[in-house]
Amino acid sequence: MRCVPTVLSLVCVAGLAAGGGCQQWERVTDSLTSVKAENPVVAAPPPRRTATSSDRDEPGGRFALAEDSRDTVVPVAGLGRDLNALDGELFGSQTVALVNGTPILASDVLERYGPQLAAAGEKLSPEQLREARLALIRRDLNSHIERTLLAQALRATIPPDRVEQLGEFIDKVFAEEIERLKKEAGVNTTLELERELAKQHTSLAALKSGFATQRMAMEYLASKSKVEIRIGRQELLDYYDAHKDEKYFQPGRVKWQQILISYNKHGGKEGCYPVLKQAIEELRRGDDFTAVAGRHSDGPRAADGGRWDWTQRGSLADKEVEQALFELPVGQVSTYLEGESAFQIVKVSDRTPDRYTPFEEVQDEIRTKLEEEARQQAAKKVIDELEQTAVVVTIFDEPAGT
Repeated sequence: MRCVPTVLSLVCVAGLAAGGGCQQWERVTDSLTSVKAENPVVAAPPPRRTATSSDRDEPGGRFALAEDSRDTVVPVAGLGRDLNALDGELFGSQTVALVNGTPILASDVLERYGPQLAAAGEKLSPEQLREARLALIRRDLNSHIERTLLAQALRATIPPDRVEQLGEFIDKVFAEEIERLKKEAGVNTTLELERELAKQHTSLAALKSGFATQRMAMEYLASKSKVEIRIGRQELLDYYDAHKDEKYFQPGRVKWQQILISYNKHGGKEGCYPVLKQAIEELRRGDDFTAVAGRHSDGPRAADGGRWDWTQRGSLADKEVEQALFELPVGQVSTYLEGESAFQIVKVSDRTPDRYTPFEEVQDEIRTKLEEEARQQAAKKVIDELEQTAVVVTIFDEPAGT
């Protein structure tokens, strides 16, 4: 059976789950893949460049923006090593990227997956767990790189007193986050919370570092990507016309009733004829369809008079029945329809035709979408400009000279 290409299915492909098969591997890693991928601020990945001596030595250069409390930074040259030589734990102070000299640690990327990784660690081999962590880092690293670039730019462009004010604000907001985390973990003290976080291979310091970087990235984007957005009516109409069939088409619907006489329940098609004949005679003499269905139908809605709620065109497997439902006048009963497994008689109770959602009903939704796209483009431009002068090195880069 073909492996589904989930975030961890590369382990299947590599043969690391030998003996258990792809299905067994995916069962083991369900708890990991249930966590949504982290989306970067914008989709385009940053360029990868090798740090030169001029980059490192230039006074006030890009590396001068690095402000990090970590005391261990893997040299740039050390990141291009063979991935197979990485520490099996892939936690703690292991550097997975350098952004203008500022390290991004494996734990920065993986802390949000702590509970899932802890659970997976009880079922996977050390090699499988290492590959799982590596796959998560590969998937999410770009978003951490983008946030680090934005946070660095903020530090470099605002006055020291503004940095201090922002730090105080982050402290205040994160204090509220600590209280939420305590409640979520079912503990009363910060020490108890630290112990719970340690079980997930993270800490309050790591959480706060990520939280601060995110807030600073948002602050910088907000200040640099302000755009005056004016979406005119013609732009809204152009979008509506371009996406009319894809987004705003509503297939017709029908409410209906059914009398179904199953071949299996009557010993074959021949055994159905007496029941079918009786039902037709009762309908012809004016008996209520609901009552006749209750007496003779084998369908799943027989007890409710064979009633079906709104059914969309294209949703029925029996196309002959569907054709009758969308051609019969409302209130009229069909002739009997002979299917592969049953005879059916149907009645149309109500129907709405195919239609497009009117422009007036969706113009505000379209305006919101176009405004959001404009903001996304402005944000992408900000990050693209930062990336043009950034030095970014990751463990996934090809070694120099290859």
